[in-house]
Amino acid sequence: VRLVSADAGPIVGVEPARPIITEPLAPVPEPYGLVVPGGLAWKSEAARPEVAAWLGHAATSARGVQAVSTGSLLLASVGLLEAREATGHWLAGELLADLGARPSTARIVHGRLLVTATGARSGIEAAADLAKEMRFAPR
Repeated sequence: VRLVSADAGPIVGVEPARPIITEPLAPVPEPYGLVVPGGLAWKSEAARPEVAAWLGHAATSARGVQAVSTGSLLLASVGLLEAREATGHWLAGELLADLGARPSTARIVHGRLLVTATGARSGIEAAADLAKEMRFAPR
């Protein structure tokens, strides 16, 4: 597991607040699996060209992709949820639609190797399902 961000180094996480150490995006151009977490800064991250470029490439080359909460908005912002059913944070439905996705109120939306989840609890459940799909997916 590698934690990456555009600004490598410590990021303060919440629930509970603790620093999370990340590494730069560049050394991880094609991850095996990709989990896109949510957060209040999704819009500012989506506006960063280096984040959008990396996310678009990493998500299309990864064997499986999962977005949790507002992470689905990040995927949608780079066109990865265009015309796809997707879920996310309960306040994100209208924004998902604005970004080209088909919003769902389901806790988890499975798109085989692209899964979106509403939050942490459903994200854990979705991750287990995605891991099984990735394990048996053809290369």
